[in-house]
Amino acid sequence: MQTHWFYTVWPFIGIGGAIVMIAILLMTDTFRGSPTVSRWRDPEWLAWLAVPLYWIHQFEEYSLPTIGLDYSIQEMICEKIGFPPYPECPIPLAFYPVVNIALMWFGAPLAAYLFRRNVLIGLSFWGLLFANGLVHSAGAIAAGAYNTGLWSAAFLFVPLSLLVIYASAIRGPYGGKVVGMAYACGAVPLMCCYSWVTGCTRPECLAMRACWSMPP
Repeated sequence: MQTHWFYTVWPFIGIGGAIVMIAILLMTDTFRGSPTVSRWRDPEWLAWLAVPLYWIHQFEEYSLPTIGLDYSIQEMICEKIGFPPYPECPIPLAFYPVVNIALMWFGAPLAAYLFRRNVLIGLSFWGLLFANGLVHSAGAIAAGAYNTGLWSAAFLFVPLSLLVIYASAIRGPYGGKVVGMAYACGAVPLMCCYSWVTGCTRPECLAMRACWSMPP
C-alpha cells in the first residue's frame, strides 16, 4: 500500500525527540524546579518527564511494521472493527498522526511549561498517562493478548504515575486533593472520550474503540 512518507516516519521523529529530551532531563537542570532535591522528587521535572514517555509509547504503537515486526495497529484496528484492509478501510491514515501529534507533541509540553503557573495543568498529563496505562493493561488482561502500546503503558505509565503521586502529594509540597484534581483533569477527558466512542459509529470512533480493546 502506497502511503505518504510521514505516516511511517512520524513515530521515529518522536522517539528521536524522546531520546534527546530524556538526555536533557537526566544530564542537565533545564527542566528542574528545585536543584536541591532529587529529580524523582521534583514535581516540575516529573511534569516534563511525561512528555518523552508518551513519545516512547507512540513509537511502540506505530513503528512495529517499519522495524520488521508483523504487527500494524492500523490494519489491526480495521480488522477488529470489521472493515476491509487498507486502502479500502474508511479510517483515514491521517487520523493517527494528527490526533497523537496534536495532543502529545504540542499539548503535553505546553502543560508542563505551565506547571509553575498552574500545578493542575502541569501534572494533568500524568492523569492521562495513568488512565491510558490502566486501559491498556485491563484490555490486555481481558483479551489475554498483547495490544499495541501495552509494554510502555504497563511498565512506564502505571508505575511512574504512582511515583508522581508519591513525590507530589505523599512526600511532596502539594496536597492529595490538588494532585487528585490534576490527575482527574487528565483522566476525565480520556474517560469521556471512551464513553462517547462507545455509542459513536463513525470510523474514527471505531478506531479508538479498537485501540482500547473495546467490543465493536
